Amino acid sequence: MQTSEDRIVIRSSRTKLILVVVGALLFVVLGVLLITMADDQNRHSPIYVKTVSVVCIAFFGLCAVVGLVKLFDGAPGLVLDRQGIIDNSSALGAGRVDWREIQDVRAVTISGQKFLAFYVEDPGRFLNKGNVVMRLFLKMNYRMYGSPIFISSHSLKVNFEELEILVHDFRGRHGHIKES
Repeated sequence: MQTSEDRIVIRSSRTKLILVVVGALLFVVLGVLLITMADDQNRHSPIYVKTVSVVCIAFFGLCAVVGLVKLFDGAPGLVLDRQGIIDNSSALGAGRVDWREIQDVRAVTISGQKFLAFYVEDPGRFLNKGNVVMRLFLKMNYRMYGSPIFISSHSLKVNFEELEILVHDFRGRHGHIKES
C-alpha cells in the first residue's frame, strides 16, 4: 500500500486472486463431473442435476475469468485521493466516484461477507455502466441493498477493518472538499 497525505493506493492481492481462480476452477470441474453423472444417479431428476451443473459451470467459469483478468490487471484495486475514490476492486468496480457524490459509507454484511456500501446521490450513473451482465448485478445489488457500489477487502492487500478505517479517515479529511 502506498500512502501519502493526499493519496492512498491499495493494490490487489495476487494471493487472494489466485485462491479465487483456483476455487472457481474446482467448482467448474465439479460442475462437469455432475453433468457426467446426472443420468447415472437416482436421487434427483437428471434434468435438475444438469441444470444445476450448467449454472455452476457458467457462474464459476465467469468468476475464474474475472479473477484471471484481475490477476494480470496492473491497475490498483482501490485508490483514495482528494477528489474521491477509484474502485477497481472487483468485476463490478465503480471506477471514479467523487466525494461530493457520496452521501454515506456504511459497513454491511451480506451472506456472511463484509462490504463497504457507498450510498451515492445519483445511483443511476453507476447502474448503467458496463455490459448487460454487469448492469444486471448492479441493479440487483441496488434493489436488495440500496447501493450500486460495494467494496470488499477480499481481493485487496488489506483486511476489512483496515479498509473501513482508511476509507472513513480519508473521507473525513478530504470528503468535504468541493471542486470549483
